[in-house]
Amino acid sequence: MHADHLYAVVVAGLALGALAVYGVRVARRGVASYDRTNAAGGSLLLSKRLVEFGYWALMPVARLCVRAGVTPGTSAIFILSTRASAGKIADALDPLGAEALRTELSLEQEQLLRDALADR
Repeated sequence: MHADHLYAVVVAGLALGALAVYGVRVARRGVASYDRTNAAGGSLLLSKRLVEFGYWALMPVARLCVRAGVTPGTSAIFILSTRASAGKIADALDPLGAEALRTELSLEQEQLLRDALADR
């Protein structure tokens, strides 16, 4: 199986998994309701319920971006690099007025990440 096919299967699996979790949420607490979807409803291609599911699924990502300091009108770039080049990347971003947010992974965590991202 090619890497592109594998990625497509993984994304489809994640979407179906999120849809299943949302189904459980709907069964227990009802549909997620947002002012914007209540006002605008759905569209020709997406029903109101599917739009509500999208908001529900992406809300944690939006909150993470807000916590990381991403604001409207700005961009977020995620760069994976070695420790040796992290400082060089931060220096290269300085003239652009960009802020470098860093996370240091342990060697074990780095290897797990490499394994997860490796083409197999």
